[in-house]
Amino acid sequence: MKKLNNWASLSILVLLWACEPQPETVTTTISGEIINPIGEVITFRFGGDRITDTLDADNKFSTTFDITAPADIVFGHGGEITYLYLRPGDQLFLTLDPAEFDESLTYSGTGAEINNYKAAMVLLGDSLLSTRDLYMMPEEQFLVALDSVSGIELGYMSDFNIDDVAFISYTRENSKWSDIVTKMRYEGAHRSLLDLDSFSVSDAYYDFQLALDVNDTTLLKYPAFRSYVDESIEKEASKGYYARADESEDYYGFYVEAINALIKVPSLKEQLMYELVSNSYSYFPIDKRAEVVAAWKALNPYQERVDEIDQMIAEFQKIEPGNPAPDFRYVSIEGDSLTMADFRGQLVYIDVWATWCGPCIAEHPHMEKLQQRFEGQDVAFIAVSTDSSPAPWRKMVSERKLGGIHLYAPGAWESTIITDYLIQGIPRFILIDREGNIVDANAARPSGDIGDQIEALLNPA
Repeated sequence: MKKLNNWASLSILVLLWACEPQPETVTTTISGEIINPIGEVITFRFGGDRITDTLDADNKFSTTFDITAPADIVFGHGGEITYLYLRPGDQLFLTLDPAEFDESLTYSGTGAEINNYKAAMVLLGDSLLSTRDLYMMPEEQFLVALDSVSGIELGYMSDFNIDDVAFISYTRENSKWSDIVTKMRYEGAHRSLLDLDSFSVSDAYYDFQLALDVNDTTLLKYPAFRSYVDESIEKEASKGYYARADESEDYYGFYVEAINALIKVPSLKEQLMYELVSNSYSYFPIDKRAEVVAAWKALNPYQERVDEIDQMIAEFQKIEPGNPAPDFRYVSIEGDSLTMADFRGQLVYIDVWATWCGPCIAEHPHMEKLQQRFEGQDVAFIAVSTDSSPAPWRKMVSERKLGGIHLYAPGAWESTIITDYLIQGIPRFILIDREGNIVDANAARPSGDIGDQIEALLNPA
């Protein structure tokens, strides 16, 4: 059993209401049994934390949480996840078979009614219009269908005998904000899915935003409202980025500008900047990193956050260009145990990916072309899978006949390549020189200009 505390990293709510007295905690537990588990690891994400636990010899677990208010928790196992709603004092028991994750998921104990409803909504979603289907509809049909789908989902609460007034109110409000985010994404998604050269919604389409306040911090308890905040910032940043006159200007500069333009609450602005630095530091242009960090520190963050980011930055210095590339030892799809030393004397281009990652899969055709371009030359193309299980990795590599050297990294997001190279998102590409030193720990994608960079390294002027 592992006891988890969601104050390990300060949440938005703590930042906004730190001066208020906190209610006493009561014992709150999620326990369960995994039938035919895929490995022994289970994960929980909530309050900004990601915690792992392990199954016992009987494939059971029991995890106790210190919470003072209802919390949305993401439970994961075997590469699949589900969303739970946990209240202080709940004693929730779940059972599932990863082979039929959503179909087999059932709950008993205190809090079961609410979570069985949430599980049923996942299955119901498979029979309703998907978000993709909605986005492909003409504007008027899209708006009508979106309201209809939401009404059906909310109407099912009575079928599960849910009488928790707070949960009902919470679900309805969160659903409202979820629909708002879907509306905001419609224009771009419709254009993309139908491959249209141009598409614009009607003049009055965005009028629904006129009554919305992105700075209403009382709504931050709703995850979908937080998604609305993020979506608003991303739309503002993208507008500036795509209208830029200087092609060298990076997206994250516009993202910072968008935060400054839209967010007026100091604690919320600090939280958003902290998350930007914490989650995306590796993607900042190297010459802009100090500038973005300084802008965040000017917002007077808590000292423990400053210490955390300073430590992170020190770790990133270990993978700057010219430093020795962190080693690894992984087994290939052919069964060979390989390390970086096996490729000394060659340029090494590493693709860190997973079968569940759409952008990763989108790079595969470009990677195949890149390999063809440098066939017979001193370049090793290595793809490292971070899937939770090797089965989907083997299946995809075999079915798609993917070229290159394919390795599997046990541990998924806790694997050594993720931690040693400080990877914050995938796909991630890494370029290493003939001596085993880092050229770029966040190299361009195969769909970008990496081919020209490899050419220049193979044939220096």
